[in-house]
Amino acid sequence: MVSKPITEPFTDNQLGRKQIAEHFKTILLNTKLNVFSIVAPWGCGKTYFIQNLIGLMEEDSINILYNAWESDFYDSPLIPLLSELFVKLETLENKDKLKKDINWSKKFAKKICKSTTVQAGINIKGFNCGLNFDPNKKMLDSDYIELKSEIKEFKCKLKNIQETLNKKILIFIDELDRCNPMYTIKTLEVIKHFFGIPNIIFILAVDKSQIENSVRKNLPVQKLQMH
Repeated sequence: MVSKPITEPFTDNQLGRKQIAEHFKTILLNTKLNVFSIVAPWGCGKTYFIQNLIGLMEEDSINILYNAWESDFYDSPLIPLLSELFVKLETLENKDKLKKDINWSKKFAKKICKSTTVQAGINIKGFNCGLNFDPNKKMLDSDYIELKSEIKEFKCKLKNIQETLNKKILIFIDELDRCNPMYTIKTLEVIKHFFGIPNIIFILAVDKSQIENSVRKNLPVQKLQMH
């Protein structure tokens, strides 16, 4: 969803969370890291905190609030993540300067989601092995090499968008721990592979123990038996 600014963030600041948010704001505006997490058990106010934090940062950064639980029926999280990003970008005053890069990125997103489920290494049965290797092509012309090149180009487009805006892009992901476990893992994989871009920062509001349980259940450790 496109976040609507809270006009007076933390008006009921009885727990002192505004002070914490002010410190976190300073960190986010000055960091070179790409991913942060706000960790707390269910029901402890993570959604309240990030909504008010967005209100606190409204003039200083481009802020996107993405409810992952509402989108976990998608096979790949890349489409809803990029959709939320583009919806926000297309509401900005200088959107015309971004149009070319946004249109290219939209076409890339469509292509990548047609080509692969973006879950190699997680669920090999669901991976489109045809993307990896075609013995009838020269390797320089292979789908793998082409895709690798386009991912690099995609990152350049997003970097250009951020630099044109001259503000950090903050993507707040809420309710990730309520998603289908495989979707949770895919979301983390997409962030790792497609969004390692300076000044585009993800903030994950999660119950850490719930995320760890999802990983354990869906990525079983293979025991090595010695004879």
